[in-house]
Amino acid sequence: YGVFELNHSNNRIKNIFQLQPNANPITAAGLDNNGIFWIGNRDGLMRYDPKQKILKKIKTSLFNEVSTLVADSTGRLWIGAQNMVFLYLIQENKFVAFGESDGVIPNEFLYKPSLVAANGDVYLGGVKGLLHIKKSIPAITADAPVIELMELDLDGVPLAIDRYGKAN
Repeated sequence: YGVFELNHSNNRIKNIFQLQPNANPITAAGLDNNGIFWIGNRDGLMRYDPKQKILKKIKTSLFNEVSTLVADSTGRLWIGAQNMVFLYLIQENKFVAFGESDGVIPNEFLYKPSLVAANGDVYLGGVKGLLHIKKSIPAITADAPVIELMELDLDGVPLAIDRYGKAN
């Protein structure tokens, strides 16, 4: 599985890069404004820098199987994965998940019906319809909340907790 460049003028095909022979097939691919290839498959999201010839997996616990991805004109990557939409802020290395409260219904997003329009808006097509994402949509990120253990009971008996959160 790999990414290839097709030159129509001389009818030649050029191999940009290939995944390992035992790798999962590529399910989505895109090219951003900086010439970086973004690759999605059943293992998640990867980026390939053709200048440095480096393939890097982008680590996240939000999803693992990418069905579509689109690099928009503002340096953001829109990802359809596991019936959800995610935004990857490339420069910040952060993900934003969009759900029903954001106006995104669960949908099995497909690779082929995706588009960045001339005005910069993104369109993602899926089994349940078309999602229109305006170029101007803000990407609000929040750091993961800090979770602290306040008290602990074992079989109804309170256990003392030291200042480091460990039970005594």
